[in-house]
Amino acid sequence: MKPLLLALALTTAAWGLDVSKLEPSGYVNDFAGVLDAQARQVIETYCGNVERSTGAQIAIVTVKSLEGDPVEDAAVRLFEKWKVGNAKTDEGVLVLLAVEDRKNRIEVGYGLEPIITDGDAGDVLRAIRPVLR
Repeated sequence: MKPLLLALALTTAAWGLDVSKLEPSGYVNDFAGVLDAQARQVIETYCGNVERSTGAQIAIVTVKSLEGDPVEDAAVRLFEKWKVGNAKTDEGVLVLLAVEDRKNRIEVGYGLEPIITDGDAGDVLRAIRPVLR
């Protein structure tokens, strides 16, 4: 019975969010279609200013659903696939928002971890929670 449960769990995980189909088109990637043009432009401008002034790159990603994936796994796979941030400095941040699942995650590159701690990332997500509702 246990091998069957393990096989089922592994199969279910393989059906999660297919990040191979998600291609970046700028700093803001609204695959869920929840941002209006003005909001998207404001965020794009902000992320561009951050990159020009600090070198740190931010990717904002919305998806409708994680399709059963843990948000942590999907965020890591997307961060690695898109290579967010400079390869030498690893100064990238990915903000993943799964709208229907009401899940979110901030993935921070190793180069920014001394500056953006897990606590800081959590504070940001808690601060934007009212806006996400």
